[in-house]
Order: sequence, then structure tokens, then C-alpha cells
Amino acid sequence: MRLWSGLLGCLLVAGCASVPGPRGEPWLTDSEIVTSISSEPETIDPQKASFVSEASLVSMVFEPLLTYDPGGLQLQPAAARALPDVSPDGRVYTYRLRPGLVYSDGAPLTAADFAFAWLRLCDPRTRGGSSFVAYPIAGCEAWNQLDPQKESVDRHDAMRRAVGIRAVDLLTLEFTLTKPAAHFPQATALWIGAPVRSRDVPAWPTWNGQEWTVPATYIGNGPFRLVEWKHSERLVFERNERYRAPARARKWTKVIITEPAVARTAYEHRELDAVRVTPRDDTDREALLARPDLVRSLGPCTTYIGFNTQRAPFDDPLVRLAFAKSLDREEMVRTIDRTGRAAVSLVPHLQPGHAHEDRTQAFDPAEAQRLLAASKYGAPVSGQLGAAPLTFTVRQSPINAARTKWAIAQWKAFLGVDVRYDPIDASAHVGWRRVAQDQPQLYLLGWCEDFPDGQNWYSTLFRSDSTVTRTGFSNAAFDAVIDRADVTGDPTERERLYQSASFILSRSAPGAILGWSEVWTLVRPDVRGHQVSSFDWDFAQFSLSTVYRLAR
Repeated sequence: MRLWSGLLGCLLVAGCASVPGPRGEPWLTDSEIVTSISSEPETIDPQKASFVSEASLVSMVFEPLLTYDPGGLQLQPAAARALPDVSPDGRVYTYRLRPGLVYSDGAPLTAADFAFAWLRLCDPRTRGGSSFVAYPIAGCEAWNQLDPQKESVDRHDAMRRAVGIRAVDLLTLEFTLTKPAAHFPQATALWIGAPVRSRDVPAWPTWNGQEWTVPATYIGNGPFRLVEWKHSERLVFERNERYRAPARARKWTKVIITEPAVARTAYEHRELDAVRVTPRDDTDREALLARPDLVRSLGPCTTYIGFNTQRAPFDDPLVRLAFAKSLDREEMVRTIDRTGRAAVSLVPHLQPGHAHEDRTQAFDPAEAQRLLAASKYGAPVSGQLGAAPLTFTVRQSPINAARTKWAIAQWKAFLGVDVRYDPIDASAHVGWRRVAQDQPQLYLLGWCEDFPDGQNWYSTLFRSDSTVTRTGFSNAAFDAVIDRADVTGDPTERERLYQSASFILSRSAPGAILGWSEVWTLVRPDVRGHQVSSFDWDFAQFSLSTVYRLAR
């Protein structure tokens, strides 16, 4: 454990200067926060990063135009001084930067820096993993779909000029969209639009390397500076004194620990200040729940059982709803998942787009039996519905096997239906076939939001023409409601429409919603100022600059 001993020494020798904290408590101006990440990042290039573990590192150094209030996940100004102005036709979004913003090296930050970053995201030569989020911008998708090896430089330049991104002046940035998209500001709160500078990034084709993401050239406008990256060991960040609201912690070290058990041991030895944990077993779960240093927060993901709506017997919505209502999700969370929350609607609680009153799929065995009997297939005979045998196909893993076998037992107990368990190799692309009739009847699915907005749940996942839907679901009434919500500028009306969509979706039941993810984090009691949200990429992601340590 030499690594941990060394880190502990760093903590103990930290400076002892203190001032009154936010609650009148003394906090260390020279303190160090130490947390962990589970793997070496493949990239911390903002326009190339696509995993949340990478995004958490980008966000230490860069600040986008907007950010999120951790409490309600509402958009707030960040580098922009206010939320964007929107043109009457809903197609032009204008952002105005805060005056006086600079990078950590003192160079001024201008709208042109943001324009360069967003154009770089759309550029197919960047090969950005999350470029699709910028597709509402006029010309972005068309340019991004070009083959960099087959098109001329002139062709690329012409496509670049057609993209609706423009620095109007030093402080004004303008985006022109192909059509109204009320969710677009969400994209400007993500790491993908972090304002990397053109002089720091090598020209194509060498920008596809990672040589620029080193402390000397990884220069940002966020709360911290990257000062050390010792590969496979740690990344060290120091306070950016030029940030618009300098961080309270002087230093933040992120240690790379691949084994959860090792990270938890380091926390118990006071060598980490916060660590994500998963209960090892039921006894450990109860012990964790009793700990005062446990912080629980909903995550950004939903797990559900997909019904192939194009194959019998799940072509009948009454059958689908009956299968959904015969699942005791509280039991699943208690006995199998151990973390998480039982769920009966698509969007997690407290997230934008969540329909709190939607209990359509709530556990009700008697109603489930009635629905099944009223379906065109009628009540089961000798465990079967009609002539079609039922098969639940699932990629092999311990948690998938446990959830699948639990659901099969529930359907047998409450509906009298026999379902065959069909485990397959984990690498198989079950549920990703384009022709719905070729997909299995039943399979486990899940979705984690790209940004906290109803559009990224209802429209992205279940609209009839969705490219990621895997159930063959199509409902004209549902499409009509979400189409209105997607373009409506009034936030209150958008929420009302998305909640209406939730009820349509739950009744139509293209899937049986099972659970919402939950994050369990142990946090040392002398670490304060942190807020957690259900969209955090890492510990205190939207309150990095306010985290502090009490003076001992």
C-alpha cells in the first residue's frame, strides 16, 4: 500500500491557513481533495471524449457556456452571462459571454474560441464520440457524415462554412439550427463544447493524436489546472486563480484505482476523501445504509424489459401491460440490485420530464391477470399464450441472469405463464437488429441520458423513427405529443407535454420499466460544500469550486 501512504502524507502536510466557510466553519485554503477514477482515460480531449469518466476530467479544466443547478438540474449561466436569447422562429440561439473571462494562463477568452471548439466537434476529422449532440446545428450533421479520407480539403472547407456557428463579436456567439429544437441549450452545458484554443490543438491530421492534452498545452477556463498526469497512477489539478470564482480547494488529485475493493480500503484508511461503493452482499448493504458518511443520489439511467411489439404475443398492448404490472420491482431492488430505486415510469424521479403521477405500470397482480384474460390471446393454457412459446434472451452476466430469472419467476407466479431463459454470449448484438421481427421476444434494455431533458428520453428512445429504439414501437398519439414538446419554448408547457407522453408510453408498454440507477458515495465528514445530482459525471461534478475541507 505504498501508493496510499504517499497520498496520506500529502493530505497531512497540506497548509493550515483557514478562513470562515460558507456556514461560519473554518475551512482550509490550502487543502487537498483526493478522489479516485476507475481507469486510465482514453482521452481528455473535450471534442473527442464520450465517456462520463472522461467528461469528469475535462470539466475540472474547462467550463462550457451553461451549467446545471445540482438541486433541480435546471440550466444556469456558466461562461455565458445569461441563458441564450432565442429568435421568434426558434432557430437562432445567441449567447453572450461574461466580460473579462480569461484562460488559466491569462489569455482572453472570446466567442471565437467557443466557435472554434463547436466547429471542431462537427468536423468529421475530429472523430468526436458525441458529435451527434450538435446535429441540430444547421450543416453540422451533413459535414460530420463526410468521409475525411475521401473528400478534398476544399470540400471540407465549404461544408465548414455552411455550419450555423458564428462569433458575432468578441463576446457574442450565435448558433443557427436546422429547425426549432428547444432542448438545444442542454448541449451547450456539456463538455463537448469546452473552448479549446486553436493554437493549442495541432492541425489536422495530427490533432487525432493526444499529444496536446498534457499540462503544458491543456489550458482551460475552468476551476482547476492540470499540473501532472502520471499515466496509470494519477492526475493532479491545482486551483485556477484566474477562474471567475476561484475554487476553495487548492489541489485536487484523482488517483487511478481499477479495483473497487482497493479504492474502498483506501477510503477507510483516510487516503481518499470520497469513493463510490456498491454493496458486496445483503449484510454489507445494511451496514452501508447505517453509515452517516453515505451519500445516496439517483443516477441518470433506467433499466427496462423490452417487448418486441412486432412479434406475438407482444403485438397486443394488453399482454405487454399485463407483463409489466406483474413485476414486484421493490423486491427486485431489495434482493438483486441492492442499490437503485424501483421504477414504474421511464424518466427517473426529479429529472426533467419525470411524470410523478404515472403509476400505470405499478405492481398489481390481479389487474395483470384481468388484462391478460382480456387480450386477444386470453388467459394462458398450460403456461402458454396462444401457440407461441415465450423466450427471454439476455446477454450473459451475473446481474442480467439474476434479473431475468427473477422476472421469469414473477410471470410464472402471478400470470401462470412459462418463459424460457435464453442466455447468449455477452458480445452478441441482441436488440440491435434493424428488423424488429428478427429480434427476440423479450430482452433486457437500458438507457442513460445524454442530457437531462425529456427530449433525450421520449423522443430519442421511443419516437417511431428513432434510430435507437429496439422494440418496434410506433404510436401516432405519442409522436404527436413529443413533437409538440420538442419545439415548444415554454418550459412549463414542455414538461406538461412530456408528462402526458409518459402516460401514453406506460399504457402502450413497449417495455416494462424496472428501476432507476442510484449512486452510493462515501464522503469524509470533514469534506463540505459538495452537492450531488442525478446527472453527476463524478463526485460533486457541478459544485467542484465550492468543495472545501474543514480546518482540523
